[in-house]
Amino acid sequence: MAYPHQNSRFSGPWGAAQVKVTTDPKDVSGCTDVGNVSGAGADLSNIYLHQMQNQAVAMDADTVFRSGNGGIAYRCNKPAAARP
Repeated sequence: MAYPHQNSRFSGPWGAAQVKVTTDPKDVSGCTDVGNVSGAGADLSNIYLHQMQNQAVAMDADTVFRSGNGGIAYRCNKPAAARP
């Protein structure tokens, strides 16, 4: 069975584990805002942080600025993926 991420712009070494999660606004100054992410739970335990990181990967982002139960995904260090 093929998964949606295979043979796409998201395949390769880049994944959720490489997405930085921060609460420091200085970490995202000068970065490009690419969209909002959200965690499904109120406590932002590891599972909810991982959900936000996965959402960020889907947006081709490399950093999440965490705020409340969600955050904003940013592209800071990673160039945008080429669109087919």
